[in-house]
Amino acid sequence: MEKWHTRSVIFGLISYGLLLLSLLQTGISTNNALNVWHQTESFLNSSVHTYFTSENTSEIKKSFFIKNKVQALQYVVKSTPDYLPVKTVKCKDKYSLYHHQVINKQKYFHKSVKGNKLVVEWEGRSVKNIQVPVIKYTDTILRLNQKMLHTNVKLSRIGTPIVKQRKGHNELVVSYRSDRLLDTILIFNFISWLIVFYMNYKFKFLNE
Repeated sequence: MEKWHTRSVIFGLISYGLLLLSLLQTGISTNNALNVWHQTESFLNSSVHTYFTSENTSEIKKSFFIKNKVQALQYVVKSTPDYLPVKTVKCKDKYSLYHHQVINKQKYFHKSVKGNKLVVEWEGRSVKNIQVPVIKYTDTILRLNQKMLHTNVKLSRIGTPIVKQRKGHNELVVSYRSDRLLDTILIFNFISWLIVFYMNYKFKFLNE
């Protein structure tokens, strides 16, 4: 803009006019979002598969102004099954399934991270098959109550494992085994960068 403004006043006026219009559009969008936020209901865009775990509107709003945003993330949950290992094209309502099979069941399970593994714990009232709110991918390793589950674990339509719980305390350890081909590619990439840096350094050294 600085280059062309000295040559064409019209071009400069058009450019600055477009800039002012873009700022105006941003201001209007922000104002509309604030107006929605101050509503008692529908203060967040819930039309894109957004769910609230609390009915207390004021508490949900307050959680967004706390430095630690963990509570806000617990109050407002978005169902985003974009990376689910769906096995069939008939599974059209993935968002609803993710909401019922994962989001709604979180409160019955305790999740923690130990090392590079996800540990899911819960208390079983009886011996029966249940769905655990985690997703199993091709190279996911599952260990239930210290026993390794086979690769042919029964899965729901969106990939949540169906396991047989025991009465009392249950523990499912979830880990992931990376593909050897991926490790080879990463090592090759690293060595390639080392060669590039070495050749660059050598080229500069010879020129000096």
